Amino acid sequence: MFLSGPMSAIEHYNVSAFAEAHAIVKEAGAYSVYNPAIEYLTKPTLNKSHEYWMRYCIRMLVSEFPTDIHVLVSLPGWEDSDGATLERTIALACGIEVCELSEVGDA
Repeated sequence: MFLSGPMSAIEHYNVSAFAEAHAIVKEAGAYSVYNPAIEYLTKPTLNKSHEYWMRYCIRMLVSEFPTDIHVLVSLPGWEDSDGATLERTIALACGIEVCELSEVGDA
């Protein structure tokens, strides 16, 4: 699963919401989760631009390896995020299933 939601306009890049979503999808049985907040926190390129991170995440979204993404999960507020809206549009265009976080497990 690929987590998608607002980050750049949110305090601390919305890391807590992404952590909560990560736990929800894992609890629901997700084998593999791509969490851009983890990427952002663990990559040595923290000072890269929003555009850099969008290109990075889009590559991960459409890549067959290593994450093998089959579902994009939209976090609350995705509609107000240009990046999350773009990720959702790309996922739909590529035949990747899209759902809201509230549709996963007991969220």
